[in-house]
Amino acid sequence: SRSQTMVKQASITIDPPLPLLNVAPTLIHLPSIFEDNVIPTLRRIQFVRFALNLFASFSSSIERFFWLIESKCQIHLSKIKLTPIYKGQLNSDLPQWRLKLSFSG
Repeated sequence: SRSQTMVKQASITIDPPLPLLNVAPTLIHLPSIFEDNVIPTLRRIQFVRFALNLFASFSSSIERFFWLIESKCQIHLSKIKLTPIYKGQLNSDLPQWRLKLSFSG
């Protein structure tokens, strides 16, 4: 039994659903938003560098395509779910927690 209260899950329901703008065009920028230490290492591999450069050369066309999708289909957010996930104790004595977010609409 725990000595303290613990939240195992939380959710938010949005009614009416909230329209989200610029979602589809933002998808093209996800690789650069979440770029980490692995990408520079992978760029040393010739094929990966070629693929990333090819993707970058088509990115403006892909972004225009996403804007077209966005103009025809609007994305709405209706629910957000939060779940804490315990990752154990790593190098320190402190517990390591992460927060899992789920979105639906």
